[in-house]
This record gives sequence, structure tokens and C-alpha cells, in this order.
Amino acid sequence: MSLFDAQPIIELTNGRFVDVRNTSYYPPEVRVIMQGNKILCMPGTAGVPGEITPDIRIDLGGRAVIPGLFNTHCHVTGLVSTYFAGIWETLTAKKFEDKQLKKNMADCLERGITNIRDAWAPWLPRIRELRQRIAEGEILGPRITQAVVVNPEGSYLSEKHQREGVGKMMRLLVKLARQKGDDHANDEAGVLEFPVDASPRQVREAVDRAIDNRGAQAIKVVEQYINPAKPETTLAVMTMEQLSALADQARKRGVQSFMHHSTVASLRRGVQAGVSSLSHFQMDGPLEQKDIDAIKASGCVIEPTISAAYAMVWPIKGDSHYGLPDMEKLVNYRNQAYTFGQIAEEFWIPEYRAGVLKTYEKLTRNEFKVVGMDMAPTFKFSANYLDAFDNIRKLYESDVCLALANDSGIPPLTPAMIRLELDMFELLLNMESGEKRFGGADALKISTLNSARSMGLEDEFGSIQTGKIADLAVVEGDPLADPTVIGRKVAALFMDGKLLINHCDLKPEPAGNSK
Repeated sequence: MSLFDAQPIIELTNGRFVDVRNTSYYPPEVRVIMQGNKILCMPGTAGVPGEITPDIRIDLGGRAVIPGLFNTHCHVTGLVSTYFAGIWETLTAKKFEDKQLKKNMADCLERGITNIRDAWAPWLPRIRELRQRIAEGEILGPRITQAVVVNPEGSYLSEKHQREGVGKMMRLLVKLARQKGDDHANDEAGVLEFPVDASPRQVREAVDRAIDNRGAQAIKVVEQYINPAKPETTLAVMTMEQLSALADQARKRGVQSFMHHSTVASLRRGVQAGVSSLSHFQMDGPLEQKDIDAIKASGCVIEPTISAAYAMVWPIKGDSHYGLPDMEKLVNYRNQAYTFGQIAEEFWIPEYRAGVLKTYEKLTRNEFKVVGMDMAPTFKFSANYLDAFDNIRKLYESDVCLALANDSGIPPLTPAMIRLELDMFELLLNMESGEKRFGGADALKISTLNSARSMGLEDEFGSIQTGKIADLAVVEGDPLADPTVIGRKVAALFMDGKLLINHCDLKPEPAGNSK
């Protein structure tokens, strides 16, 4: 067998393979043998014969190896670097969006991210086209699981909400950017609406249409009681009967259901209905022990998306959150530890970087006007994120299953920025006294096994085990001890058993079975 055969047996040696399930390393004698896109076996583990002779052997140089990482909630086509774009900036951004999109996808692999879930795309053909380009090798990128929003008329993201929730100038900018998907009856739209008074059978049929006609691989529910841009307005939400029917039908069809929520009441409704996971956090009050118990009993996964606070929470004079300790920690981190300038340089193409910096400058000065629309209510509403931080701490301390998601699409976040999300966990959970509660083992489990479970992929991904897909990130350092190892650029990456990234000069060598 030659190095160019379709499915050679490849052996990875001299690596420190992480056992995520037990938050430890496998014994040093363990090797990983891959064939095709799967881990064929792991000689050195109990009960595994060691006599398999590989065709190709790769020495990993003693580096650590972790499973491929996840981002379970992002918006892939949300290529917006600033809220403050005028007509010229919008047209310029449109011109270069494919360049930025390619960078975003390549950046995911560079950081070991091999699976992401697009939580809402207004126009589904854009995601389908992107997935095809990745599958055909035109561009490098992770697997993309596509969600479709299924919600009642008049709810958040509905046609009515999108008409009334933005000003005339903002609607003009959307048209200039040629964004499609505002007709939700079109099967290419990322939102599917059903009547407010729909029966459970009609809700189930809507789920079926999302899967069969629109290609949904996950069903998203958006439960938002008020419009953040216009807090005086209320939005439609499902009845408990409708929500339960939706979650049950998604389960019967073999897809995950996940729910955008921002209140304790929504969390309780989602858990009771049986949704697979809950995105974001509860901003209106503390969780009780009965809530924690219900989450754990249901198996529901929580995806906090704390990065949204980095992007959306700003000190506003006169607001009740001004000067609070968590606000000060967040501001100091954003101003000193990881700045908008660093993000612009690392994650945005040159044509978009000015927009990232413009966002920081305006929000720092509390300037919220955006082409005829006052976004001050939105940012005042977002300051309530701080009220949810204690709930996130409580969920972590109670060992609730937490997954990694960053809600990219909110400027200046991109799908590859999971390092920021893990930093936000550290910021919230580690004590100013220096006591470390959140470490590398936590970061690794959240970004691999827990996230695979959130997306219903734990049988294929999330840990290094025989029979699982061979997505393996080779990293410098000790990921179990140092959480900053996870989400930064990898030394090498195997995806589907193929060596896609090789910054450390790994050398595949013919082994004893080659001819």
C-alpha cells in the first residue's frame, strides 16, 4: 500500500492524548490508529490488541491531542463588524463579504473548531452554498449544522417584528446589502411561522416542513417577551402545548431543538417542554434550586453565550448597572486584556477593521444613534446581562451541563472566537483572591463533550475514542491545566482523519505495512 491509497491505516504516536470523559491523559503508551474518517482503535488501552501494522506513522513530538472543538450557537452569515454602518460602508462591506466569510471558516479550523451550528440565517441558500464549497474543498471550514427558526407569527424574528423593530433607514441598508429572507412563507427563508392559535398538530407540521422543505438539521425556538429595541412592545410566544409539541416532534424526527431565552420563566418552560438545550441566560431574576434540579433531571444543556456580554454590555451613566463590580471587571477586560483592536487585527480582514474600532469608540462614548435609529434601549436592555452572571455561576457550581457557544454575528464576534467565550467563563468564575475554580479541564469538557451532546453528536464527536470521527487537534502546552491552550491556534489539525493544518511540521512516514 502506498502513501496515496484511499484509506491507508495511519498511526499517531508519541502524543499525549486527552481522555475528556475522565479529565485526564490516556497512558503514555497509547497510540491512535485511524482509517478513513474514523478512529479504528487505540492500542495501549485496555483490551485493545497492539499488533495492527499501520501504513503510515506520524510522530506527534510529545504534544497534547484533544478532540475537535465546537461552537454550538453562531450566525455564520452575520458578517457585520459594526452597528454604525452608513450606506457607503454597507456597500463596501457587501463587496468583501466573501473574503471575510472564507477567513471566518479558515479561522475555525486554525483554532481546532470542526463543528459549528448556525443558529439562524435569514436566507438558507447562502449556508447551503457555503457547505457545498467546504465539502468540495474549494475553501477550508468546519462542518455546519443548519438550524431553522420555527415560531408563531408576531414573535421575535417574525416578519412583523423585523418590520417594526428597525427604522426606515436601517431597512434601506438591509436592502442595499441585498439581504433576502424577509418573506417567511418562502422555503428558502430561515424562519418558518405558524398561526398564533395553531394546534399541536399544526406545530408538528411546521417542524416537518422545516426539516423536509428547508433542510433543517436543528429546530430553533426564539422566546423573547419584549423587543429590546422597543421595550414598550410585547412579542408573541408559544403556548406550553405548542412548545411541547415542537420539542417532541423534533425529537421524533431525530433533530435537536434549542431555545433562545432570556428569562427564568422561559427556562422553566423550555425544560418542561423538553427542548434539547437553552441558549443565552436569564436576566430577570435568580434561579432557584428547583430550577437546577429540573435542568439536570431533564438532561437539558445550557449554552450561555457570555461573549454577548463582552459585545453588548457597556457602562451607561445613570443606568442601575453603572459601576457594579461585574461591570468594572468586564470593562477592564475589554480595555486591557483583550481589546477590540486585537480582535480587529486577528479576526477581521483589513476592509472591515475600521468598523470594529468605530463600534468601540462610539459605544465607549455612549453614542447609540444608528442611521435614524436610536439603539440606546437595546444597550440598556443588554446591561441586564450582568444580572444573569450569578445564575451562570450557580449553574457551574451545580455541575449543570454547559456547552460552548458565542452568538457570533453580534459585532465584533466571529464563529472562531471561542477563546473569548472561555475567557469570559474564567472572568465570571475565578475569584479575585486568585482562587481558580474554572480551569483547563472545565474549558475542554465544555468545548468538546458537552457541546457534542448539545448538538446531539456525542456518539460521533467530543472525545477521543475508538469508533468516533477522527477530528483531532494537536496543541502546544497542557490543555488540562491551562484553559488558554483551548481555542488558540493549533499546532496541527486532523479532520475526518486528514491532516488539514500542519504548523509543527509533522512528517507522515511509511510504516511496516507499506509497499
